[in-house]
Amino acid sequence: MERAKLRAKFQLSGAAFMSKIFISYRRHDSRPVATLIYDPLARHFEPEFGAGAVFMDVHGIPLGVNFRAYLNEQVASAELLLALIADRWLTAVDEHGARRLDSPNDFVRIEIEEALKRGVPVVPVYVDDAKFLREAELPDGLKELAWMNGFQLRTDARYFAADAARLIAGLEPHLAPSQPVADDKAHAKKYFDSGEVHRKKGDYDRAIADYDQAIRLDPECAKAYNYRGGAYQAKLDFDRALTDYDEAIRLEPEYTAPRYNRGFIYQQKGEYDRAVADYDRFISHDPKDAEAYYERGVTYSKKCDYDRHNRWIAAACDQAGSLDPETMQAYTGRGDYDRAIADLDQAIRLDPKYANAYCARGTVYEGNGNYDLAIADYDSALAIDPYYKLAAISRRIAEKKRAGQNKKKG
Repeated sequence: MERAKLRAKFQLSGAAFMSKIFISYRRHDSRPVATLIYDPLARHFEPEFGAGAVFMDVHGIPLGVNFRAYLNEQVASAELLLALIADRWLTAVDEHGARRLDSPNDFVRIEIEEALKRGVPVVPVYVDDAKFLREAELPDGLKELAWMNGFQLRTDARYFAADAARLIAGLEPHLAPSQPVADDKAHAKKYFDSGEVHRKKGDYDRAIADYDQAIRLDPECAKAYNYRGGAYQAKLDFDRALTDYDEAIRLEPEYTAPRYNRGFIYQQKGEYDRAVADYDRFISHDPKDAEAYYERGVTYSKKCDYDRHNRWIAAACDQAGSLDPETMQAYTGRGDYDRAIADLDQAIRLDPKYANAYCARGTVYEGNGNYDLAIADYDSALAIDPYYKLAAISRRIAEKKRAGQNKKKG
């Protein structure tokens, strides 16, 4: 399913981005700084180049992969390497007291040597008061680093934002701007997959930025509009979400996922007839989807104004002592009540463990004064999920209403 609701199931293609910027740092020396600078770099460069444009940390290496080969691959794909150099970068020692930089297995040395060997620009970033490197202090494979023009980064909150902005401005000339072609669907898919990575992390702004790029490259991609609409919906920006769902449906009228998503927004906005129309179309395409019946049933139940209906009945009885059945049915939306029950019945038939559907049907029964049936449904919901608070509270309320009803009858 490609629905925007949080319980939706999405699939990723598994496509991976190679990095544009590789951050090299020594964990015991500059890890906090690496994390600090990563955020503004990612915010600036990932909207254009996609998720993974900024690579940091060996924790990003997949399990079971040769870390040396993986690091070499990432460095080789990068367009520049940032070498974060703090006060202990040069002098850090291992558990035997040997200087780490002298070991051919040192992560930092592997990364920087590979970059220098492949001609990847290396930018030394001197953190706070770190001293500039001297050639005599470096092993043979790193001596060239001493001659690279560096940048001083101050981590003090008073200066960091300005320094980060200057660093970004200095890095931009090193990064080849993307040269997309309007019909480059393969490139668009990479941005789409990147958007999915961010969406799954709950980073909807970055997801939207990637979907923007996917749509720019492939403006006929209905799926990109649908998923961007889902990201907007997650941010509760319903108007933009509706615009995207409308466009997805215009591009592919038989694509039913955006109809389901649009129906949910119409339901939230109180446009129940439009919501029902969208759910109708979705169900006609997928008649075994329990959630769609549940949502349509909830929509029908929301069309029933039970309180107003009960007040009207009381007033009419006081005045005339009887009711015109046809007038009463038209006024109360009895058809919507029956449809709500029918849809929730079907949802439960398709998924007998659907606690929400039992609770929703109980609410409809309760609203129509069928307290015994309501309580039975709340009990069913609680049997499936004993910690379902809404069902427990609703059951207590229904019991009180039933007691009051019985008292009046007595």
